[in-house]
Amino acid sequence: MLLALGITTPHTAFAADQPVVNWANSDPDDLGVLRVSVTSAQAITHLTAHIISPKTGAEVAATDDFVLRSGTAENGEWATRDTFKLDQLDNYPVTVDATASDGGQVTARSIGYLSYYAQTVFDPFTANRTAVNYAHRDVIVRGRLSSRSPATRELTPFANAPVGLSYRIYGRNGNGDDHFGSVQLTTDAQGRFSSTQTLTGAADFDALYDYRNDFPGYLRGSSPTLRIGVKQAPVRVTAVSDPRRVVPDAQITVSGQATWKSPTGWQPLAGARLGVGPQEVTTGSDGRYSVTMVPYNTGDIPVYYTTQDPFVADATAAAAVIVVQPSVISEFEAERGVDAGAVNVRGNLYFPGLASPGDPQVDIQFSLDGTTWHRRATLPANSSFSTTIQETRPGYWRAHYRGGRYFQPSVSDAVYADPR
Repeated sequence: MLLALGITTPHTAFAADQPVVNWANSDPDDLGVLRVSVTSAQAITHLTAHIISPKTGAEVAATDDFVLRSGTAENGEWATRDTFKLDQLDNYPVTVDATASDGGQVTARSIGYLSYYAQTVFDPFTANRTAVNYAHRDVIVRGRLSSRSPATRELTPFANAPVGLSYRIYGRNGNGDDHFGSVQLTTDAQGRFSSTQTLTGAADFDALYDYRNDFPGYLRGSSPTLRIGVKQAPVRVTAVSDPRRVVPDAQITVSGQATWKSPTGWQPLAGARLGVGPQEVTTGSDGRYSVTMVPYNTGDIPVYYTTQDPFVADATAAAAVIVVQPSVISEFEAERGVDAGAVNVRGNLYFPGLASPGDPQVDIQFSLDGTTWHRRATLPANSSFSTTIQETRPGYWRAHYRGGRYFQPSVSDAVYADPR
């Protein structure tokens, strides 16, 4: 319990092992509570704290109502069970008397301070929207400033107090184009304040009450950071290539349309600069574009839209194209071997373009008249190929590569093989 004023401070006793009062100060989360750290060879049995006026040096309050908060009775941290009830907010020197179980006593004068101040608290601190968009860029930031009594722990509105509202508006790309600003506000009778700001991007807001001499005893307080995001208007870009399948060095046309979701709905994105592969193009009034180019590889030709407008999204698309790579059959031969009833065929298959298939094959074809062809064998053709085919009739022979989705077909010259 709190002791009456005017308690006589005990004299220091000279025991063999006196207790040591290490420090005394306010609980930082509960300023009306005093914490005391004591170490002793024997258990501490009694503590008394004396609160001294910083102006007169007189004792204004005292208590011996302590509980062990952490550690042990020989080495622990003690705290008052209740808060002090003082008339004035101030920083009060503290004297502590400590008594151990063996009778050892010590008086630690001015061992610390009771920081008997009002803490300032921002709660709530909100905005009327969590994100701004293309059509709605104003945000109203609101809050309430309260003070917490060190005696009762109660929050009460802090009226007519100055509040600094600072903000950081982020640039679109985070490349140093952020904008900083602040505004000075005053709370009303209920501790409330508000400010309307027009944003040019996502923003952070912070409220601050800084210590003022005209409000003695009210500590500096700050709000949590309030983040306002941006909901960007979506953009759509379409892209197609014509034709979609070409031989090397052939031209294609990539075309499409860019649209955006305006406040009134989806509209053409006119005058927009688009990247189409290595080129740039500007959309027309209908949002459409067209670019002619020569693709070199099979793949997607990227189409992308980027903007500095923080309220409009970037967009990408791709036009798929297949560049069909060439194939060549060379040095094809067909001749009778030792066995007059068989024909030996051989040749080479290669791909002079930028790619080759993993497991190419060639068909060996036979024709009696050089016009109508019949497949007689299918051979793996990783570079070269060869085989022997039973055939007694005279006629024409050739090799044929069928090609595929990404490779052109090819055929060798026809070779005539006579019987022996």
